[in-house]
Amino acid sequence: MVITQGRWERHDLEAATAGGSYAWDYVWRWSNTNGGYAEMTHTEPDLELGEVSSGLRYWQATNGATRFEHWVSSPTNVVGTNPVNLGQWFWPGFKVSLPWAKGHWEYLEEDPWALFAYEDKAQDVTIMLRTGGRQGVAKPNLFVVTASAYEWLLWYTRPIPFTNIFITGLNRNLDTAGRAFAALPDNTEIEITPKAPGSYYTFAVDASKHIFVSSCVAPIPTNRARTTLGVGEQVSLGFSPAPPVVAGWVASVGGVSPAVGTTTTFTAPSNGTPSLTVRANFPGASLTNTYSVVEPQGIARADVIGPRFYDLGIAGAGMHLKPYLRPTNVSFYRVQIMEVAQPATNVFGCLVGRAPPHDFNAGADHWILPIGYDNAWPSNYDFAESPQLGYQQPWSPAGGYTWMIPGKWKIGSGPEHAIVNGWDQVFRLYPDGTVTVTKFGRTVTRRIDQTYGTITP
Repeated sequence: MVITQGRWERHDLEAATAGGSYAWDYVWRWSNTNGGYAEMTHTEPDLELGEVSSGLRYWQATNGATRFEHWVSSPTNVVGTNPVNLGQWFWPGFKVSLPWAKGHWEYLEEDPWALFAYEDKAQDVTIMLRTGGRQGVAKPNLFVVTASAYEWLLWYTRPIPFTNIFITGLNRNLDTAGRAFAALPDNTEIEITPKAPGSYYTFAVDASKHIFVSSCVAPIPTNRARTTLGVGEQVSLGFSPAPPVVAGWVASVGGVSPAVGTTTTFTAPSNGTPSLTVRANFPGASLTNTYSVVEPQGIARADVIGPRFYDLGIAGAGMHLKPYLRPTNVSFYRVQIMEVAQPATNVFGCLVGRAPPHDFNAGADHWILPIGYDNAWPSNYDFAESPQLGYQQPWSPAGGYTWMIPGKWKIGSGPEHAIVNGWDQVFRLYPDGTVTVTKFGRTVTRRIDQTYGTITP
């Protein structure tokens, strides 16, 4: 963020004697809000009426910071209007080009012996605010413009009320604390020159940038600035650094807590939402973040923890898996899920009439929690296995069955929702007692002469 700013003033005092000669005393001052200033004085030599003084003048600033350049070309007529070429003025980081101007003479005192004329000129400098930011990013952030102004009277100055100071570009006056709020995108430039009533005044202006920060509570996925959320996800919202006043927070869907403050926590709704907004309201400015919310859509993958133990001679197989809810570009850490109990289907062969159902004892109808930030099921799930006591004889002809498992989810004590894509658990028993169990794309195979089976892939 860059602010280019400053103001120059010129005070001229001229005395002309009755004899017709006179001298000019120049006092030039430049100042800026960072405390830098320069002041130059110059006295024109006595001239007779009708003579012309012109030349290139170099005046050193009193603080030694820079050198100013001024071209003087002044007709010597002491009555009326004098044209003066104001040239160009330079300051570190600034270049102010001033046009030809005419000064008006004010007669302060007149008597038979002397004539005094006072000339006061001032030229505002255009103040431009460059909002900065990374290249190609245009995200709005909060800017707080502060300013003050003093009216110059003949022998003294007086402060101008904040509410009488108008900020060009923002098109509004300051509040009673001397502030104006604006939501401005990065990589833009806007004028913030203060304007105040009065013929002559000086001003100071500054601006602070407060970056609108959105950070997901879940550390996984690692992009915590993401705007696609899982149902029930929470997002911390605020500004860096904190603004000087609190914001009023409003969510179009979902909730915010607290509703008033420099920071808040947004909680996503418990249903999929393609687009919603969270807005921070300040006096004269609002900033908005847009989010989308997705529901669990099945299982993305299942990691292998290991095979399950069976005694020798038992026809059975099992594996311990670690499933992850899909999609994985959001976090479902506030979600609970359940495998809904169902009877066995597609039963054939030697298991007709004795295929067990997927019931409470087999892990169905339990709320599974907590889900991890990475959408992983807890460590006590999931066990994809045949009965621990194995399948009793006969093992021929080969048989099998399928559990077609619907899933559902909820957040806390909220309403229950169906998972659109369920999953299957498939069992096979072969005449030699070999058993396979397949779930989430993994298959465990075990023979009766093994205590642990082999998992593929």
